[in-house]
Amino acid sequence: MAGSDVDHPPWVLEILKDRPLLILDHSTNCKACIDQEDAADAVMEEYGSDIRYENLIVNVGDFRAEGLFDVYDPDGGKQYIPLTIVLTLVEDSDGKVVVGWQSAEDATGVDWLRSLVGDAIELHGENVGGWDV
Repeated sequence: MAGSDVDHPPWVLEILKDRPLLILDHSTNCKACIDQEDAADAVMEEYGSDIRYENLIVNVGDFRAEGLFDVYDPDGGKQYIPLTIVLTLVEDSDGKVVVGWQSAEDATGVDWLRSLVGDAIELHGENVGGWDV
């Protein structure tokens, strides 16, 4: 479930030290994957200097792509449809800075992605100074 406690991969935590992270984990042979990649590319044109983007392709030997479905898929398990993940730093209910994340399967479109990325950038800026990795 989005935002729930997960075992974040070390490479994700390393990136979050500097900026929020947008990950697109997908294959290259489905329409939804192509549509979501186009949406991510459009959002990166607007926000590219403020967020890190990892465009990961499954089934090509990238260990990062293969493991993300097990960690961040909102329905659990491995699905070869686009999985989009946005990670940032947020305050929990106790005021502690933690990793906040949201994910979605399928093509979400530019508006959803733009909103999430904009929020992630703002939250990261507010919280990075208080994050104790």
